[in-house]
Amino acid sequence: MKAISPPEEVSALISRNSLCSIEVNVCQTCGDVGFTNAFVYCVKCLEFVIHRYCLNVIPKSFTEHVIWYCESCKPTVQKKVKKLNDISSQQMQGKQRIKKIRNRNPAMLLAY
Repeated sequence: MKAISPPEEVSALISRNSLCSIEVNVCQTCGDVGFTNAFVYCVKCLEFVIHRYCLNVIPKSFTEHVIWYCESCKPTVQKKVKKLNDISSQQMQGKQRIKKIRNRNPAMLLAY
């Protein structure tokens, strides 16, 4: 048998390695390509994906807007805790002010 060589166009593509540079997104949870129309991209970097059906909380409808962060872009918990602490300290300061006002003027008790 005689060896068959590929056409010149195919040889040129192979030699430039363009066939090897195809990028394929896979779900960060299941590691599969699955249904690509169900991909949700990281809202920050847009590089990583997860399937809608692999989320911890599955959306009620397919068209529901989903906000998802990959592990690299996920906001830290410390920021959230700090905000909660700031809010609770502001609430406590407000309650303390109300107590001071009530203690100074007992007639204010009727107003609240």
